[in-house]
Amino acid sequence: MNFSNLVRANSIFSLAVILLAVSIGIGDAQEKKPSIEFDLFSVEGLVYGKVIKVDANYGERFGKPVAAPFSFLVPTRKGVTPLYHTGRDQKSPLIKISFTTGTRETPQEQRRFIENIQFVSMT
Repeated sequence: MNFSNLVRANSIFSLAVILLAVSIGIGDAQEKKPSIEFDLFSVEGLVYGKVIKVDANYGERFGKPVAAPFSFLVPTRKGVTPLYHTGRDQKSPLIKISFTTGTRETPQEQRRFIENIQFVSMT
């Protein structure tokens, strides 16, 4: 066997090994078909709630000047009730939201405070 025959035999052998590996890979790929599961009612990280706009209309309604309009989302969650407070004087916050346990029907003395957030005017 001369050198060129040896190279040719080595190339054929290499090609056969490659074809065998590819055919095994294709077989595995066919057995392991891709699957996509889609659940319309289960979205991770989705937050829904009520959008509050603090703009010129808000300022007129509550007698407070709004220098820089903005909006934010108050998240809705079962068992948590947001209570909204708007002061009418210049020193009070633009809006304050206190989050409590319970529902709107739960008596005030039975609710527990969770946290609050307030937005104030600054210059």
